[in-house]
Amino acid sequence: MTKFIEKLKAFELSSQQETALCSDFELILSDTNLIKCERVSDIIANYKKVSGIYFWVMRYGNQQFRIYIGKTNSMSYRMQNYVSEFQPHSPNDYKMRVFHSYIAKIEPKPSLDLYFSPREILNITQSENDAICFYSPFLNKRQKATQEARDAVRDAFSCYYQSGFEQLLKL
Repeated sequence: MTKFIEKLKAFELSSQQETALCSDFELILSDTNLIKCERVSDIIANYKKVSGIYFWVMRYGNQQFRIYIGKTNSMSYRMQNYVSEFQPHSPNDYKMRVFHSYIAKIEPKPSLDLYFSPREILNITQSENDAICFYSPFLNKRQKATQEARDAVRDAFSCYYQSGFEQLLKL
């Protein structure tokens, strides 16, 4: 077991969580690299306006690790966000791509699986909160970036918006 996988051990699915995963969620995408392909296109086509919660699980051999739980009003739309390039209006959707490229550099063997559980829109936030509480995934933990990283994001957003202002004002 590599050092990276050893550090993720705290996020390995317990047998109770694995049982719940199999009963509460459906595997809709296995071994993905978050690039648009036929399997992703099928999700985009078949899950339009299907609301629910989704769960990214990383597999490494026979181990499964809890990575991220989110909610969506349309799994089709959310999947399009995940396979799209960085979108400044929605940087949070890009974190799975960053995570995937990060793990690929450190440990090329893990793969990402996407599970989905359709839910009514009225109950979606509570369902997401309950799932996050039960599974406690890695990326749902509050992350504290360094001040240097925070400054870089602020400066990048300033540059992005200023260039838009200049285009609107034709400067």
